[in-house]
Amino acid sequence: MESARPLGLLAVWLHVSPEREDEFNAWYNTEHIAQITSIPGFMNGRRYMALEGKPKYLALYEMQDETVTAGKEFQQVLTNPTPWSARMRSFYSDQRIRNTYRLIFSAGEPPGKDAPYVYIVKTDIPASIEQDFNDWYNKEHVPALAGVPGCFRARRFLAVEGEPKYMAVYELENPGVPNSAAWAKARDSAWTDKIRPLMQHLERGIYQLILPAK
Repeated sequence: MESARPLGLLAVWLHVSPEREDEFNAWYNTEHIAQITSIPGFMNGRRYMALEGKPKYLALYEMQDETVTAGKEFQQVLTNPTPWSARMRSFYSDQRIRNTYRLIFSAGEPPGKDAPYVYIVKTDIPASIEQDFNDWYNKEHVPALAGVPGCFRARRFLAVEGEPKYMAVYELENPGVPNSAAWAKARDSAWTDKIRPLMQHLERGIYQLILPAK
């Protein structure tokens, strides 16, 4: 268990060609994730593979807060890559998304060990309805979904670097939870029917844990 609640999150999505995946995964698992999580302010890192959605690979790093990635230690890693890291950059080139987030809401309890699956929803919303959107998410939507059997915890994040502006992360017992009758029932409301058509740049993905917290 972490001694402090992580308030920041770094999310990195990557795609590499199939013939390069073995070396890419070896680099990530043996060098890269350890290098990142050794930076002051980083609390842990986990890797996932997409079952639905893309890019194929996702890494989530919990941080003390969202300012950690602006710190000199993290920036030095970006500007002074190891030889292996420099080689890997040629593998994924522009097929990478790196966003920094601040935690804005949480419901449910973290699992005793890493959740084997996460469901991620990213979206923008027009400024004219943003307050109603956040009230809906925090007061109705996330608490209802966090209470669905098989969902351990649901957290909302605000992007301080990257887009879309909002991201929700649901920690799941199995990948079928978002398609369950209980999930559909939890989403069913007049407020949901009002908000959902107004979401912009909506992205969804279900990911399987492939490297537990380091």
